[in-house]
Amino acid sequence: MSRLLHIFILSIVSLPAWGQISGYIYDESGETLPYVNVVIEGTTSGTASNGEGYYSLKADVGTVIIFRYIGFEDQRYTVVDPSTVYDVTLLPQAIEVEEIVIAADAEDPAYSIIRKAIAKRDYHRNQVKSYEVSAYAKGLVKMLETPEKIFGEEIGDLGGVLDTTGQGIVYLSESRSDIYYQAPNQLKEVMHSSKVSGSDGSFNINRLSNIQFDIYEEYFEFFRTVINPLADNAMSYYKFRLEGTVYTDGKEVNKIAVLPKSPNRPLATGHIYIVEDSWNVSQLDLSLTGKSLKEPMFDTIVMRQQFLPVGEEGLWRLFSQEMSFTAGGFGFKVGGTFTYIFSDYMLGKQFEDGFFGRESFAMEETALANNDSIWLAERPIPLTAEEEQDYTKKDSLRTVWESKDYLDSVDREQNKFAFGDFLFGYDRSNTYKKRYFFLKSPLSTYKFNTVEGHSLRLAGSYTTYDSTEVHRNRVRGFVDYGFADKRLKYAVSNTYRSNRIHQEYWTIAAGDEYRHFNRDIDNIPFVNTYNGLFRKINNIRLYRAQFAMAKYQREVANGLYLWATVEYENRLPLQNNTDYSFFRKDEAYATNDPRTINTMTEYLFDESQNLTFSLQLRWRPGQRYASYPTYRLRENSGWPTFRIKYQKGIAVLGGDTDYDKLSLQIRDNKVSMREYGHSKFNIKLGTFLRAERLEFMDRFHFDTNANSLLSLDRYMSTFKLMPHYTYSDVNDYMTVHYEHHFDGYIMDKIPLLKNLGAKLVVGASTLQSPQSGGYYEGTVGIDQLKIGLVSVFRFDYTWAWGGEGLGSRRGFFVGFHTNIGG
Repeated sequence: MSRLLHIFILSIVSLPAWGQISGYIYDESGETLPYVNVVIEGTTSGTASNGEGYYSLKADVGTVIIFRYIGFEDQRYTVVDPSTVYDVTLLPQAIEVEEIVIAADAEDPAYSIIRKAIAKRDYHRNQVKSYEVSAYAKGLVKMLETPEKIFGEEIGDLGGVLDTTGQGIVYLSESRSDIYYQAPNQLKEVMHSSKVSGSDGSFNINRLSNIQFDIYEEYFEFFRTVINPLADNAMSYYKFRLEGTVYTDGKEVNKIAVLPKSPNRPLATGHIYIVEDSWNVSQLDLSLTGKSLKEPMFDTIVMRQQFLPVGEEGLWRLFSQEMSFTAGGFGFKVGGTFTYIFSDYMLGKQFEDGFFGRESFAMEETALANNDSIWLAERPIPLTAEEEQDYTKKDSLRTVWESKDYLDSVDREQNKFAFGDFLFGYDRSNTYKKRYFFLKSPLSTYKFNTVEGHSLRLAGSYTTYDSTEVHRNRVRGFVDYGFADKRLKYAVSNTYRSNRIHQEYWTIAAGDEYRHFNRDIDNIPFVNTYNGLFRKINNIRLYRAQFAMAKYQREVANGLYLWATVEYENRLPLQNNTDYSFFRKDEAYATNDPRTINTMTEYLFDESQNLTFSLQLRWRPGQRYASYPTYRLRENSGWPTFRIKYQKGIAVLGGDTDYDKLSLQIRDNKVSMREYGHSKFNIKLGTFLRAERLEFMDRFHFDTNANSLLSLDRYMSTFKLMPHYTYSDVNDYMTVHYEHHFDGYIMDKIPLLKNLGAKLVVGASTLQSPQSGGYYEGTVGIDQLKIGLVSVFRFDYTWAWGGEGLGSRRGFFVGFHTNIGG
């Protein structure tokens, strides 16, 4: 027994003494320093101080702790008592500056260093073939200034979030993740803990991919492509200045100032630290302005990274990343900081085949089972007093926010009818039961055409969710009345979402409505109203459809979506019922027959029945996605989207049509050209496999904006000057729409215009078909013209040529920026 006791005592004595070292970090003036790296020497384990300069770290006796902050000298501390409070004062970094005499025709020594770093950029990017690393992230967004009212509505305290000064934390989150990487570009993040103040944490924006930037890539992707100071062509855009040398981990490090040659270009400013001989980056402190990004609502975006040596000589990995921003507009000012700590790298990690797949991010279901004990054990960066108070306050507020009494009281206030509802529509909600009703304003649905005359629509929707918000049911309906045709039109539909992850929907609909011969037209009624009342031009051609429809859609495999539709139509012809206009009262409108749109001759089709089946597939090759417990977020893959549609007119069950119609579309809304902007294209091809019996509305039609000064957000599918229905046909065709957005590359160089934030756009479109004989359009435009801080307008000048008997045509168009829409 005594021997066993002796062994037990020895085993206790031999255990390492460990505990929690903590304290505050100050500068020499006594101000606390936030987000200082606190690292255990020889490892990639550590933490950072919080926003108040306070840190806390588990450490053994004898462990050496390094305190490191950009612009300050490292300080080392050997742990004697692991439960001690150890406050630290960091001194400004001692920069060695040799006296350098630079001749008039010589360059700063920084350029030689930058060239060597650029030459080794690919080496450092590809130095590690695979790894696994743990990541802790904290996101904080705070309202700094708040107006009392916006658009006449009281702001209040946002449900208790803001204090009496209009300040308060609007977003606070933490997460723990494991990140996996395999060369050349496989990256996967698994989030196993998520905590969001005032929320259940099921949506957390701390994903690394949302805020990732790599100093060894040529470009950073923000709102526009930013040129890296280590890009191959960096010398064309940046000036560099060597400010001296410092020493980190016994290495000589060059501190280099990064200076953009133009404040309007997408360039960073700040400092970059490059290790002598190995030419890798040890630290960086760079910032971007809203002016350079062409996003005036942002003041600055600051990016800071610190790297640590890992393993072999010259191998450094990212230890911490901090990204902060300030932004504002309409009386609001917001600031935020997202901080990441990376620890416990496992380099050379071996992954099983198929480990990465297409899932780039996954939040584990257990990630939401947060409790205070877990976060006390897992939280590397201590909470500030304000953050602790926010968690406590919003935990209480969440209980209130989710209570029936509170939700009912909010609904009662929001459900009151106001003048704005008369203009924009009326919402009525029962939030507790997840029931929502919306009624459109009749003013927003007013339209004019020659068949209906002045027309008003009463339209609305009723939406219900289950308790998890996975299943959703939405009923939509409308009733139209035209004062010239004196007829009620109506339609009702019901759409049920049965699977949120795979986007599975079931829809049934029926009604008696007027339809365009070209079913793809959406925005033309508003434009046609203006043209009819002010210019006596009517471009709409309508027929009556008494219909019933059933549709099913689902993502059947990753990136592959299916739509299947069966529809029955009883089609009836319509005639003009009014000749009204504000001007040109002596002139007459063209008839409602699309085949004679430019003449006064009228031909009406006979009443007919149409039974169709359509099958549509959309494929996004290489689509990646982020998985959350009850839904997925799809991501761009870098490939175009392919869409194929087959439609069959069925000559059974009373159907009068008999045809097989096939079309293919290839579209990409962003092809990056780096600093030169980005391109878009949309290619469509169509053919009739059979065309035994069909009506005019079953032909191929082409969207156009002819005879209008307004262009409403359909730039990649619409011809601006092509006459309506002129080339509608059953022959094979191909359309191509292309635009290049220079994203400031051209406008940045033009005096007076470079500060407007506007962007130059050029485009071209063509229709190739036997009917058209080859039709072409070219466009030059200026996009993102602003009112205040908001991009609103786009101006285009377009000219057209080719086409049977059309000659050359030109036109000027006013459009709305896509952020505003039609």
